[in-house]
Amino acid sequence: MPHTAGTAALPKQPEPEHAMLMSTMKPEGSGTLTAEEVVRGELDPWSRLDVDEIVSFFAPDAVWDNVPIGPVTGHDEIRKAVAGWVSRMQSGNIEILNLAVAGSVVLTERIDHFVFDSHNHDARVMGAFEVYEGKIAAWRDYFDMGAAREVFGDKPYPA
Repeated sequence: MPHTAGTAALPKQPEPEHAMLMSTMKPEGSGTLTAEEVVRGELDPWSRLDVDEIVSFFAPDAVWDNVPIGPVTGHDEIRKAVAGWVSRMQSGNIEILNLAVAGSVVLTERIDHFVFDSHNHDARVMGAFEVYEGKIAAWRDYFDMGAAREVFGDKPYPA
């Protein structure tokens, strides 16, 4: 039986800064890949630590926001951040526990299994992806920064 306690409508949250950009973009579906396929395609190359392939799924003006750390915007900054993570990783595997799709939005519950600076790290992560025209326009990950800090310190991105 589904949990129904406390299901009152939540107040509307302010729109993200990139919402105006999103409203001018054509919704996902015009290309050959579905939003789910794009997200699965994005998560897979983390197991190969392939920076070029990881970045290839982002729109040129995308926002990648590891929420406890802060966002990076655009291919150059995203590439720099991804390269920073990957340079400190010896292996990676993203386990998708649950995935939900609503139009161009994909939500993932995951365990990101990484060997980071020679330490095993199994991060429980909730991710929200916005996919337009076959590319990720926004990716937000929510995780426990306290647990993550034990593995990668205060600055996982390169200086």
